[in-house]
Amino acid sequence: MNDQQLEARNPKDLIRRARDQFLKIAANENTGINYSKEAVFALQALTKNEFIMNAAMNNPESVVNSVINIASVGLSLNPATSYAYLVPRDKAICLDISYQGLIKIATDSGSVMWVKADLVYSGDEFKYHGPAALPEHTADPFGERGDFVGVYCIAKTHDGDYLIETIKADEILRIRDESVSIKYAKTDYQREQSPWSRYFGEMAKKACIKRASKTWPKTDQHERIQRAVEIIHETEGSNWEPYSREEVDQYKQWVEEGNGAALLLFAQNDLDKSIAVAKAISAGIPRGGKGKWGDQVDEIIARTNAMLTDCYDAVLESLNDNNEERIKEIYAELDEAETELLNRRFNALQSEQVAQAIQGIAA
Repeated sequence: MNDQQLEARNPKDLIRRARDQFLKIAANENTGINYSKEAVFALQALTKNEFIMNAAMNNPESVVNSVINIASVGLSLNPATSYAYLVPRDKAICLDISYQGLIKIATDSGSVMWVKADLVYSGDEFKYHGPAALPEHTADPFGERGDFVGVYCIAKTHDGDYLIETIKADEILRIRDESVSIKYAKTDYQREQSPWSRYFGEMAKKACIKRASKTWPKTDQHERIQRAVEIIHETEGSNWEPYSREEVDQYKQWVEEGNGAALLLFAQNDLDKSIAVAKAISAGIPRGGKGKWGDQVDEIIARTNAMLTDCYDAVLESLNDNNEERIKEIYAELDEAETELLNRRFNALQSEQVAQAIQGIAA
């Protein structure tokens, strides 16, 4: 412990220690966040009870960092706004950012006009129309809605477009189980005190908004959103994605190679993961190039679909003509993914007997 830490006699000393860095960041970010007001809110939060105060004094550096982070994201600790809080977690003080806080940053930065997130239950009616069209969601808020099945987020851009993100229930539960407050809970009481246990709906919405923010338009203040997401990951430890880095790299390679069959097979085997990977790649492309990249992917897939349709028609014609050699020649020109996709077409569109006959000849 250094001399400055030894001099800290109370939370007010720790908050004051963050002042210079706070003012410097606030001036650079130009968010209008006021140190004097936030110092008052921070002191109120840290002296709320003995448990929080002990966590602050036992880990003074966490208090300083948390107060500085307030300036980085530009969110007030004012309890009336519910944007951000100072909370004790794992024997330290953390800046906890709510889903309302994430929305506040996104709208203030000019990334999007507005954001709405909601939970879906088995008793609701929900129709998803793709990542760029408004979904339909009807529910009885006063009746029994059934089991939780997922969460979605809608963001409207300044161009008038809609960006939709969805996460299934099992993914949300996996994110919850990987969070620090759940994964490292040693007692039932600790697990019950986790924000995932106490405020499940808000945490699910925050997880969805975090992921959605990666696809929102970038502005000169977009770093505020990125920093807020980083803080959430650092404090909650729930940075789980439904895909691996290897899958992202493989998807990019398929696009570069023009391998439409691999892209189609990936989507058919796991549509949600395919959409998530495509979004992750698109998020890293400058705004002017996103449309071109999407058009490139669509063109690759369209070419493969057209080729498979030609093969499908040719195989049926050859089967009617009892031309087994021609069927074998057609299949011989296909790779493994193309063969699998063509067989799936026959299984879906023809009788089981016809599909088995064709696959028997091809084999």
